[in-house]
This record gives sequence, structure tokens and C-alpha cells, in this order.
Amino acid sequence: MLKLPEVRSPLPPPPSLLPFFLSRTHRSSWFSLFADDIPSDILKQMISCHTATCEFLRQFWSAILPTPPGNVLNASTPAEKSAKAAKMVQYLSGTGAKMDGVVAAAVARGADGEKVKIVS
Repeated sequence: MLKLPEVRSPLPPPPSLLPFFLSRTHRSSWFSLFADDIPSDILKQMISCHTATCEFLRQFWSAILPTPPGNVLNASTPAEKSAKAAKMVQYLSGTGAKMDGVVAAAVARGADGEKVKIVS
């Protein structure tokens, strides 16, 4: 039996409430609270960054966690899973810079940068 090489994640494990917080209804209502204070194009950039980050996290955790028994359709080798996890960590490490760009764009448009950071 092949053993998956240990990959240390700089990210915390996903919380059990993750599906609730990532649900479209919850996200939409959360962002709609700030729709008047944040320009719509900035809000769209925030949502896009959030969505991409969630997808990278989903793919990261699917690469880290063991493949469920009997799942032959998505059976990846340990080397493939390790490479995918490393690639997702690389993508996720750029999230801060992307959000800094969104905050800078929001400030340039006259929005409150601190509010954009908190909402994001």
C-alpha cells in the first residue's frame, strides 16, 4: 500500500459550519448588508475573490484528505495529490495580495477600506 507523503498545511482545518457560511443565501445576505456602502464593481470583485478562495480550499482539502474507500473514479496517486495540494497552497498564498488590490481599488473609489477588509 502506498503511503501519502505528509503535507503540512499552513491553513486551519475546515470548520464544521463551512457549508452554512459558504451557502449562496448566507453569502448574499451578508454582502447585501454593505451594498450601499461599497461600489457594486468592488462588491463583485470581493465576491469573485471569495468564491475563488473557497474553490481553492475545497480542492486543497480534497487533495489532503484520503480518498474515500470504493471511490475509484477520483482515485489519484499520492504524488498527484501532493502536487495538487502544493499548487493549491501556492494559489491560496496569493489571496492576501488579491484582496489588498480590491481594498486599494475600493479606497480609490471612496469606499471605506477597513469595511472592505472586514466584509472580505
